[in-house]
Order: sequence, then structure tokens, then C-alpha cells
Amino acid sequence: MAYWCNWSRAGNPPNALLRAFMAVYDLDICDEETIVRWKEEVNHAYPDKGKALFQLNKFLNWLDQAEEESDEEAGVRK
Repeated sequence: MAYWCNWSRAGNPPNALLRAFMAVYDLDICDEETIVRWKEEVNHAYPDKGKALFQLNKFLNWLDQAEEESDEEAGVRK
């Protein structure tokens, strides 16, 4: 998720980070687990991460819901 570091240096352009995260997810470059791990990682070296999380909030919530639904479906199939 190094892209978001450049996003921060560029002045946090609106929707750029969201488009990038959606693309890496849709193209199967990063899976749900990797994105969730990045979201939960605490690293004070990147002070704009809070802004990034704010811009990605809807996407991250959607991802969490999709993961929960997938887990529920897997439980039904067992």
C-alpha cells in the first residue's frame, strides 16, 4: 500500500486513493485480508493515514460486509 504515501505527498487528492484501492482489489493485486491488515496497522510514521481511512471508509465497510457474507455462505455449505 505504498501508493497512499505518494497520495499524501500529493496533497491528498480526492478519490485518487479510493480509485487506486478499488483497482488493486478488482484486479486481484491485493486481497481482502491484505487491505484489512493495512487498515488495522498502526504506524505513526504516516500521519495522513487517518485521512486515508476517512476517504476509504465506504470501500472498507463494503469490503468488511462482503467478507462477512462470504464467511456466512461458507458456513452454510459445510
